[in-house]
This record gives sequence, structure tokens and C-alpha cells, in this order.
Amino acid sequence: MHEKEEKSQEKSKKKVWEWERINNNKALWLRDKDDIYDEDYIDFYKSISRQSNPPMNWVHFNTEGEIIFTSILYIPNRIPPDFYNNYNARKN
Repeated sequence: MHEKEEKSQEKSKKKVWEWERINNNKALWLRDKDDIYDEDYIDFYKSISRQSNPPMNWVHFNTEGEIIFTSILYIPNRIPPDFYNNYNARKN
């Protein structure tokens, strides 16, 4: 009888993943437009474009249909200096 009790009391190993949330910020394009300040849009633009100048303008919009997405479209303030270099050699 002891053998059956020992077998039933065998321990099984179970992996448990513990996740720690590091960044509690929500992506800028997923936040409500009314909760975002102009400085937030400008700082985000500067971080992704690696430019020190703010954008000329931006549009924050969402679209619903077959595909649903939310987006921010930025219009740069200046054309990059190498924009027209090798213009004819570029592939579409």
C-alpha cells in the first residue's frame, strides 16, 4: 500500500512564466487623439525621423472597413538633403 501512495504523491514539474511589464506606455497611434499633446507628436516624429526640426504637420486617423488600422501621417518640414541624389538610378 505504501508503493501506491508514493506513486500518487510524486511531484510533477511545471514551468511558470512570470512576466514583468517594463513599459506601461501605450503606443502613440493607439491613444485617443484628445489625450495627446502637440509636444508628444513632435517628440515621436523626431525620434523616428532622426531630425531635429519638427514636422510641418501631421494627421492622426483611423480607418475601418475590411482592414482596420490607426495611423499617424507626418509631413516633413524639409526635404532630406540626399533626396534628389541619383534620382534617375532609383528603382520604384
